[in-house]
Amino acid sequence: MKFWFMVCSLVLASMPSWAAAPVAEIQSMLAKPKVLCGRFDQRKQLAGLKKPLASNGRFCVVADKGVLWRTLEPFPNTVRLTRDEIVHLQGDRDGDAA
Repeated sequence: MKFWFMVCSLVLASMPSWAAAPVAEIQSMLAKPKVLCGRFDQRKQLAGLKKPLASNGRFCVVADKGVLWRTLEPFPNTVRLTRDEIVHLQGDRDGDAA
C-alpha cells in the first residue's frame, strides 16, 4: 500500500512539469505580430430595450503603442488607448482625454 502511495505521489508531483512543456511549446509557435487588426461584431443587452444593441467595426492593436477601437455602426465612435491616455472621438468631434 505504501508503495502505491509513493508512486502516485511522485506522478502527481511531476505532472505540472509535464503540463508546462506542451503549453510552452504552443506559445512559442504562436505568432506575436507587432500589428494585429480585425473586425468585430458585438451585441449588448441594455436595460429598458427589448432588442439587443448590435454594433460592428474594426480594431488595431500595435505593440508598444496601444489600441484603436473604431465602431462603425450604429454610431461612428473611436476610442484610442495608450499607456498615457484614453481618447474618445465621436463623429468629427474630439472627446476628452482621460
